[in-house]
Amino acid sequence: MDELVDNIVSLDTFNPFFNQRLTDLNLADDRSVIQAVYKILDTCLHVDADTHFIQWAYKKLSASASPASIADIASASGYSQRRVEQKFKMLIGLTAKEIQSILQLRKLIDDLSNPVYNRHLGALALQHGYYDQSHFIRSYQRIIKESPSQFNANEYLLPFSGHFDFLQL
Repeated sequence: MDELVDNIVSLDTFNPFFNQRLTDLNLADDRSVIQAVYKILDTCLHVDADTHFIQWAYKKLSASASPASIADIASASGYSQRRVEQKFKMLIGLTAKEIQSILQLRKLIDDLSNPVYNRHLGALALQHGYYDQSHFIRSYQRIIKESPSQFNANEYLLPFSGHFDFLQL
């Protein structure tokens, strides 16, 4: 799975069935696209002990009040931190730390794109666990591959809640 991370692969080459299902969709309706993607991903998910571990660990990482650290997950599961990272990398294509960084960024972007939270970017960065605004900007650029000033909520594809639902059975 990790050979696909950060690479452009034709969906038709990778999964013709998935490609055909998406071709038949109204791509202007984000909700239907997202629901269809989740439905297709559900058919690809093979449930076993590793899958259950990843689902459990993901819930710990994505807890809104106080997300668990990788060390907490390793300790609670009996695995070493290295083994936790290996399991994530093998099954998802990203390490647990990379997922944690994406979730942290995602929570900040949710607040940034919400007009109710009309706050200074530095304050949002601190609220979401970044050391300062420049730490947030570096993380954003590493994950999104553009600067935060280019963020456009209208081009924001992920739903405002329930992201990564395919990990939760």
